[in-house]
Amino acid sequence: MSPQLLLIIGRGILAALCYWDAKKQGLSETYAYGLTLLTFFFPVFGIPIYFIVRSQAHVIKSNNAKLPTRLCPKCGHDNPGNLNQCEKCQNQLTL
Repeated sequence: MSPQLLLIIGRGILAALCYWDAKKQGLSETYAYGLTLLTFFFPVFGIPIYFIVRSQAHVIKSNNAKLPTRLCPKCGHDNPGNLNQCEKCQNQLTL
């Protein structure tokens, strides 16, 4: 195999791993595709940007995990504490 082909295969694998991890971290489809393309075509810039975005997604995810939750009295769905209506049945949530 030629070195150019190995480089393209390596970039493809790296881009696919970035996409998979971005989706696993809960990033949107747009971010995942953008990071994938950036990592594939500009790996010198894409990889550091990917790690910055990934660390920020982790901080956001951990902050959301600390939000209190409220159970719906009608259906029992566990809702984020900042909602006034149940996500599942639209019932009004009370304090």
